[in-house]
Amino acid sequence: LLALAAHPGITAPVQPGVFRYSTTATGEAAALFAWIQKSSSKDTVSIFHSADDYGLAFANALQASLKTANIPMVVKPYRKEDLPEMRSLVQSTVPQGAYLPVVVGAGQPMAQVITVLRSIGYQGTVLANIGYALTGVQQQLGTQAGKVTYIEADLPKNPDLEAGAKQYKASFNKEITPDASIGFNAVSLLISACQTANTGEPGKLNPELPQISASYFSMREPIANNEVAIGVRVRET
Repeated sequence: LLALAAHPGITAPVQPGVFRYSTTATGEAAALFAWIQKSSSKDTVSIFHSADDYGLAFANALQASLKTANIPMVVKPYRKEDLPEMRSLVQSTVPQGAYLPVVVGAGQPMAQVITVLRSIGYQGTVLANIGYALTGVQQQLGTQAGKVTYIEADLPKNPDLEAGAKQYKASFNKEITPDASIGFNAVSLLISACQTANTGEPGKLNPELPQISASYFSMREPIANNEVAIGVRVRET
């Protein structure tokens, strides 16, 4: 099982044959921090994050980096249950003066935070995690989202993924979606692992998969606790 899951509990404790195949909160936070540094922004960073393990890990990692750079910040967790009060939650959190919002989460709650930011007059760039494009928020908001800089998966090009992208285009008459790309790559990885190990037996593949995937993906992060980390990059709209 290659689980595209943000929750680290999938592989805690480690179980044979179960791998968390995903981006990591720390990897995504590092990529956004690098963008902030490159932009030379010294505005107060307003972090709105989902109040779950992923959101907390993301916020903690980003806060640590911002602190080292002496960039001021305010942090506000939110829950799905906060949707009816999202406007007041956001308005009460944004600081006086110039600020740069970072919205971490997925789906409708994330869309609502961005919508409120725009409705209260924020016209600058919104930074967002991979949930922006991966959970339908980008499609839902369309041009109303304004300028958004977000994280996307940085998947390596391989023949299987390229073939999958062509088939997707032929079948649906549109470019392959991020989640479909990750799915195609997962299948390609498993096939490559079976071919390299010359077996399809789970018991034999399990100890080999981390080494095979490290070579297959040219991993940027070490594989530990059965986690196969997907590389990320920043995309600007």
